[in-house]
Amino acid sequence: MTIKVDLTEYKFSHGKNPRGRGLWIAAVYAEGRGWTELHYNGLWSEARAQFIREARDIGGADVVVLQP
Repeated sequence: MTIKVDLTEYKFSHGKNPRGRGLWIAAVYAEGRGWTELHYNGLWSEARAQFIREARDIGGADVVVLQP
């Protein structure tokens, strides 16, 4: 199952793609569970990979990256 990472809200807020180091916040929707907020402090590439792993673990379909 492919998990999509949606950057729309982040791009709207910051005017660019996420990159570098920082505090990253995302949300995942899972049927029967509702929205789950995810946090990661570190590189964007590591955060993206972690968000995808966590989304798979809770049965979510997509990750929505939020503005920190």
